[in-house]
Amino acid sequence: MNAAENLKSSDTANIIFGAPEGEDARLLIKRAKEAAKHDQILIHVALDDTRLSALKDLIKFFDPACKVLSFPAWDCLPYDRVSPGPDLMAERVATLCSLVEWEKDKTRKPRILLTTLNAISQR
Repeated sequence: MNAAENLKSSDTANIIFGAPEGEDARLLIKRAKEAAKHDQILIHVALDDTRLSALKDLIKFFDPACKVLSFPAWDCLPYDRVSPGPDLMAERVATLCSLVEWEKDKTRKPRILLTTLNAISQR
């Protein structure tokens, strides 16, 4: 195990930390390939939307065959009078629809869902 693969194991998750930029995308691809053998989807929670976008580009660079979806956070505050942007709402709905399709797909290709802490914590 190298320095970039510091792991904390539990029954349900592996936490990878301390990976240099670029190497984290390669580690995610490796984990996604392992998860695909068990017909599972790898979920990665990025720090923010900037990091999510960079990871998505890096994953596509290192492994174009890997299927990647992103589930971004809303671009407005909760209980704000401004509605989220239509492009953002469309991307979130498309991602949720694609997840349903992934459940039916039994090709065992590596699949990664990228999201952010804000996205998964908002209703």
